[in-house]
Amino acid sequence: MQGTVDVFLTSDQNRRNQHNLTFAALTETYGHLRAMGETARRCLVRLRELWPPETYTMPLYPAFQPAT
Repeated sequence: MQGTVDVFLTSDQNRRNQHNLTFAALTETYGHLRAMGETARRCLVRLRELWPPETYTMPLYPAFQPAT
């Protein structure tokens, strides 16, 4: 059961990181809500400092891995 919870939390952290990154990029691209985008980017940087790398990097699914 513990492993299942860990996987859920990690995927939730991945999702949160991706949302922050996407939001920050969109605010920079369109020049709208810039302060909120900068805040999202700062949150992302800080969370990456606090969380281990596996929470913000996702491995490639087997179908997308290079052939060996």
